[in-house]
Amino acid sequence: MCDYYGFPHISRIFYMKNSPLDTVYQELNIEARFPSVFGWFTRIREDPSLQKELIPPQAFKYWLEELITLPMGKKPALRLPMKL
Repeated sequence: MCDYYGFPHISRIFYMKNSPLDTVYQELNIEARFPSVFGWFTRIREDPSLQKELIPPQAFKYWLEELITLPMGKKPALRLPMKL
């Protein structure tokens, strides 16, 4: 079973699809390499009672905006952006 406390941050991996990081997502073949985790992500996205376990897609976009401003090799903290 998935660790629900870590899962919100794992959902960011799947938000790379159809984002500016889509080429990385496709190159890493995320869905095929991690089918169980992708299955959990899909299941949680489909169940409204579990939506609190995922980071909202807009939060990921804000995280990407913050990432662009940082020097190479640094990344924003794994937290919900203050803009939400």
